[in-house]
Amino acid sequence: MDDASKEAARRSISEHLNETVAKHAPRPVWMVSGATTGGVPGISYLVAGEKGIVRVGVTADEARQYDIAEQDRILVIGQKFGDESNW
Repeated sequence: MDDASKEAARRSISEHLNETVAKHAPRPVWMVSGATTGGVPGISYLVAGEKGIVRVGVTADEARQYDIAEQDRILVIGQKFGDESNW
């Protein structure tokens, strides 16, 4: 993903998270994704962290071979990608 695409994704994610937080206030919002730093999920974890939104990764043990995003909680379910989908 080139820099312009990353910035466009960051803006879009930021706007969506702002809308989601406003819509559900005062209840907390959690951002849940596949735990790695790649692509849109990685950008989502960064933006959510900047906004103080709880970040949760749900993935299989296989993800350990990739860069894991900074997050507040991680659930490792199963060995191979897809195992967590049955959870």
